Amino acid sequence: MAGKPRAKGAVMAGRVGKFPQTGRGSYVNLRPLRWAEDICCLQLGPRSLLQLLARRSDEFGCCSYRQEVLARELGCSKRSVSNDLRILRHFGLVRLIGRQTDFQRISSVYHLVGWGERKAIPISGHPVFGRYVKEPGGRDRLEIERAQILLRDAERIAAHNKDSELNTTSAEEEILELCIRALGNWPGDADLERLRCDHLTLIDLVGEGYSPEADILPVLRRKAASRYRPRAIRSWRYFEDAIAEYAGSRRRAAVELPEAAQAPQPVPSGPTTADLATAETRRALQRALEELARQRGALEGGPAC
Repeated sequence: MAGKPRAKGAVMAGRVGKFPQTGRGSYVNLRPLRWAEDICCLQLGPRSLLQLLARRSDEFGCCSYRQEVLARELGCSKRSVSNDLRILRHFGLVRLIGRQTDFQRISSVYHLVGWGERKAIPISGHPVFGRYVKEPGGRDRLEIERAQILLRDAERIAAHNKDSELNTTSAEEEILELCIRALGNWPGDADLERLRCDHLTLIDLVGEGYSPEADILPVLRRKAASRYRPRAIRSWRYFEDAIAEYAGSRRRAAVELPEAAQAPQPVPSGPTTADLATAETRRALQRALEELARQRGALEGGPAC
């Protein structure tokens, strides 16, 4: 007796299903899975989450999960799932669509908007998940396109460095944390998350000759003390012009007034709390910069891959 033909790009154990809600334990959608496996610039956590969602997605790139189920299948905590999902959304790979019925929240739909071969969701809505699950439109679509530019940059940097994961060194992490602390509560949580994901741009600014202690941190502290709050901060490049202006004025002042720059300052009777904090920050930056310089020297002087 001939069985039913298998769905293209999907493998089911014992039966064919169009959507992952039928036989979730055995459903595998191969086409988006291969796409997810080709994205090699992600760390292990976000990459594992993306591949799990890809395996369970339908032809529109959609699947439905509760976070506790994702955490159980990945063998991690719900908090880790949330953090990994933020990274996937930051790069324009996944879109989260919340749902509710009878005024109660139900499992969210994860939409693989980064998968280029998926079918567009009908204008009337998703045939299984309902009329409110649609393609992103207008502002959402622009946000996703901007995020995918960051993904292409990350892929390019990973390929250039011959590294399959964007892992920060301990020195880079220390510089990043010092800059994040300097901003305090001035940016929002979403801004801080984007800045953490964009740490390579901050390291690029250091590599361009801007001193974290002399040029970057003073600008960040000045921003944090201002009353103006931006609508959104997407990258460390947001501060680039202010850092360049501050560094230029500092260097001009050092050239024009060498005596004033070298004049001895009055020494207080004892160190204050601010002095101790500044000294600790200076020592941390010095250690981080020395470590970064050592690693770059080893990379440049090492054997070619």
